[in-house]
Amino acid sequence: MKMKFDKDKIKDRISSNLLKIRGEYGCSQREMSQKCHINRNMYGLWEDGYVMPSALGLLSLSEGLGISIDDLVKKDL
Repeated sequence: MKMKFDKDKIKDRISSNLLKIRGEYGCSQREMSQKCHINRNMYGLWEDGYVMPSALGLLSLSEGLGISIDDLVKKDL
């Protein structure tokens, strides 16, 4: 069975989740990007919902934030 995913909804969910997580940490985008070993500008594009993270980006976020990729992508945190 072919699964259907709405790319824009997933991108929006990731963006929203990153913003919520950063709020919980109480830090800047720069601090979050450093925590995840990601370029600050790229992190900002992801959090602001302009660009969807690549597979490597999702792995970096997952490791840096201590959250599963499934939770980051599929759940409203």
